[in-house]
Amino acid sequence: MTEERFSKRYGFEEVEPAEITSRYEAPAGLRSVVPMLAKEVGMTPRPQRKIVCQVLRKRPDPNNWSEYPNIAQEVADHLDNCDWKHRFGQTDL
Repeated sequence: MTEERFSKRYGFEEVEPAEITSRYEAPAGLRSVVPMLAKEVGMTPRPQRKIVCQVLRKRPDPNNWSEYPNIAQEVADHLDNCDWKHRFGQTDL
């Protein structure tokens, strides 16, 4: 008895791989989702800032003391303006 491949049994077809549209930078949509996802798991802007500043080697702005909107905006600004490739683990391909 010949076993059919899983993909054939369940009607999956081979498809062309998606074109790589962004290799070295994180698109704005992804950058803006990072704080949203952190918020969904219960992380407020203050611990987000601690992580982002640590990774980016930035000093937290001491004038930003309120989480909303000040610290949240600081986190967003850091993510929007950072060199994503070198800061978040990608290497030259």
